[in-house]
Amino acid sequence: ATSASRFDQSSARRDGSCIVVHGNPKSIVPRLCIIGLLAMEVLMRILVVVLLTLVGSATVRAADGVLEINQTCAINTGCFSGDPVGFPVVIAKGGSYKLTSNLLVADDNMTAISITASDVSIDLNGFEIARTDCEGRGAGCPRGDPPGVGYGIQAVGAGRDHISIENGTIVGMGSLCVSIGDNASIDRLRAQSCSGVTVGAASNVRDSIATNVGRGFVVGANSIVQHCQAAANLYGISTTGPSLIAENQIFAGDVGINGGSGSKIRGNTISGIYAWGILASDGSIIEDNVVGTMGGGPAIQATNFSIVRNNSIVQGYYEGLVLDATSTFLGNSISGSSARPRTTGGVNAGGNWCSVSGAAPSLCP
Repeated sequence: ATSASRFDQSSARRDGSCIVVHGNPKSIVPRLCIIGLLAMEVLMRILVVVLLTLVGSATVRAADGVLEINQTCAINTGCFSGDPVGFPVVIAKGGSYKLTSNLLVADDNMTAISITASDVSIDLNGFEIARTDCEGRGAGCPRGDPPGVGYGIQAVGAGRDHISIENGTIVGMGSLCVSIGDNASIDRLRAQSCSGVTVGAASNVRDSIATNVGRGFVVGANSIVQHCQAAANLYGISTTGPSLIAENQIFAGDVGINGGSGSKIRGNTISGIYAWGILASDGSIIEDNVVGTMGGGPAIQATNFSIVRNNSIVQGYYEGLVLDATSTFLGNSISGSSARPRTTGGVNAGGNWCSVSGAAPSLCP
């Protein structure tokens, strides 16, 4: 090698992984070293930015406190700790959860979400939980014949309480769309082509729809069902104890409202019902409802010490009102073309008007 290509070891020092040459400003070695150091610095800066971005994203999710549920994690990895791969998605810890895609189960024997904890909030986030062939079909999706045993959302075991479900659709399940415990909340839910929605005592069901399901909405004692719609169901709304059933719309089906003892049934619109419009147990108050039936049962029937007042009734084939001797009716309007009596039993407290269709009303006997 020539002297131009050599350097004196005595005039060189090692700086990190680079050799820096003194006294030779034209040497290529320090220039390459500088370029390498600059490149390394740029890479480190990029790495820091990426890490900060990832850490920031994780912090947002942690601060938000909401765990995501979607089809991808359900079938590939499990969506969070305690959830095995595949359906059902298992929620084993209280907290907030949110769908970020539709959840599709293979058939109506498969449950989509199973809850084994209390204090769980699920935001369906506008998405569907559906049998695969029911996605996007709503109430038009036929139920299995015979129906399967899968649930949309099911609380498993006793004491799974304080569960809320909101803002989405469940369709095509073999069993119930929803089955959860006491102190539950259902809000803006569409339940379609399943066996219905069942919640325990002291629960609240609002602004929801049940269509082409077996028993519509079934609630435990001391619950509220308000501003809901039920259509083409065996039962529209049922309670197992004293509850408030108010300002709902119920169309078509066998029984509109089946109220447990001590219920207050107020301001509902019920039409196209084949059997009972309202069937209420002991000590209920039935007021300000509009009830129309097609036949097969009375428009309103109530037992022991119930009060029926200020309702507008269009009877079908059977009576408009059927009451026991201890119940009272007042201020009702009852019309229809049936040859059967407008009222049977009960204590007429006055202000009740009866008429045959097309004729002027007169005070009921």
